[in-house]
Amino acid sequence: MLDYADDLEIRDNFGWTPLMTAVNRGSKKNVNLLLARGAKIDCDWSGGMSLIADAMNFADTGFLLSLFFNFEHFFV
Repeated sequence: MLDYADDLEIRDNFGWTPLMTAVNRGSKKNVNLLLARGAKIDCDWSGGMSLIADAMNFADTGFLLSLFFNFEHFFV
């Protein structure tokens, strides 16, 4: 499906991108897939919480590391 996606930064009615939704649901597989496809880690979270802060709720080091290792997306 992502092969045909033209905008990984599209937002839903709540202002969330697909990456925000994947992080919020704790879906490591989808987070890694979206990051590999170029999704940006966007700190402009509609509720004021960053993706990193949301991921910390899961207390999963591997999950956090997958975001930290993609920190360059913060600046794109």
